[in-house]
Amino acid sequence: MIAPQFEKLEIERIAWGDEKGKLKGRLRLSSKSGDVSLNLRPDLSERLLELARDAIIDSVEDAANAFIFELTTAIPTVPRIENREEGA
Repeated sequence: MIAPQFEKLEIERIAWGDEKGKLKGRLRLSSKSGDVSLNLRPDLSERLLELARDAIIDSVEDAANAFIFELTTAIPTVPRIENREEGA
């Protein structure tokens, strides 16, 4: 028997209702026999997000640094315009 393959994990904050502010998650697995989606309780969603926290922070930092590099190298240097008093 081949184990199901991980397809997708979604975690989001609940915006309204009795559990407003808590996290909810959904995990999707697939195999030759079919797909399975599991709803994750708020406490389990919180634990999974905590486990992934460092990797998420690293990814965001890498993306921000790449964007800053592209931005600073793609924009040509523009001469500075000095403020001038009227009539000068």
